[in-house]
Amino acid sequence: MGSPERKKPVALNREPLASQVARHMQTAIMNGEYALGEHLVEADLAETYRISRHVVREALQVLEGQGLVVSDPFCGRSVVHFTPKEIEGLLVLRVSLESAAAALAAYKINSDDRRRLTNHAALPAKGSWTYLELLEWDFSIHREIWRIADEPALTQNLEKLLWPFMRALPLLEIDPADHQTLVDTQLRKEREGDPGGHSAVIDAICRQDSAAARHHMIVHLVSSGVYSRETSAAIQAAFGVRMV
Repeated sequence: MGSPERKKPVALNREPLASQVARHMQTAIMNGEYALGEHLVEADLAETYRISRHVVREALQVLEGQGLVVSDPFCGRSVVHFTPKEIEGLLVLRVSLESAAAALAAYKINSDDRRRLTNHAALPAKGSWTYLELLEWDFSIHREIWRIADEPALTQNLEKLLWPFMRALPLLEIDPADHQTLVDTQLRKEREGDPGGHSAVIDAICRQDSAAARHHMIVHLVSSGVYSRETSAAIQAAFGVRMV
């Protein structure tokens, strides 16, 4: 997938420049404006955003911390890129960590946590969603579960895994115009209580049923994507859950 021209300067507001540039580039990477594996040239980015190369480096460090950018001592920084086998590994790793977080959250949750988690999981009433808005809402639910689980090492690893996992999925290698289909499908799952939504996970955590929370988190994650036959078989073997 090629990279479109990005010569037009980008206007920035008064927020901290490094954070703002990192957020803008995060959106561009998730939308496919930067190709997987694309080399990121500091001088070009500094010209695009009309900022110093020092600020560019700070922004790239933020993206590297999110797992969306990787650094090579000889080639510099580039957008993350995974082979199909590595994507399978990311899925196995995320399901393992997220299901553990769900089980721990069910064990540790209190009344205040229940209220906060339920509020996070409530589908906001809005007319339309962009793909990235849906991802951010989804991530806010998972981050609340991690907070309740209260295991910093677990959270740190999940934070670095989340964005690259979503960008690397083969399903996301479609035309960005088709993202609306993904949005509509996921919103339907949320409203109908489908296993690919969050309702069963949230209910199990709030009931303090750790075994059910682990199971429903696994089902939620493996029901949310389209995978190859080999990956589906690997997930079924690892977690005993049939891919939908």
